[in-house]
Amino acid sequence: MLGGARTMPAGGAKRTTSTGVSVGVRSDRKMSDKQKVERRERNREHAKRSRIRKKFLLESLQQSVALLKDENDKLRGSIREHLGPEAEELLKKENLAEAAAGGGGGLIAGSSSDANKVLDDPDFSFIKAL
Repeated sequence: MLGGARTMPAGGAKRTTSTGVSVGVRSDRKMSDKQKVERRERNREHAKRSRIRKKFLLESLQQSVALLKDENDKLRGSIREHLGPEAEELLKKENLAEAAAGGGGGLIAGSSSDANKVLDDPDFSFIKAL
């Protein structure tokens, strides 16, 4: 073989690589109409299952977001109830954005690695204590 050109044996024969491994070679025959129909049907079924999975995942995420928004509203109400007039200052959008952006041990992680570190640290401390 010169210049990396490959010759393919005809009729679905096998060829051997330089390491002596036998590999199947795709034959030149075309798929029959029956095979094409079966493949299309499998693809349709797969696409249908995939759409259904995606739909359930989306619904689940939407439900989670709604529950988190409700919990957020309850927490804000609790803050207002317990802190009174100070609460409005704390709950201003600028202050919340500043608290979220200001790293260094806040409750809101700036990145997924920070969030994982917060979750992993107690486990590490536990193992270290053992």
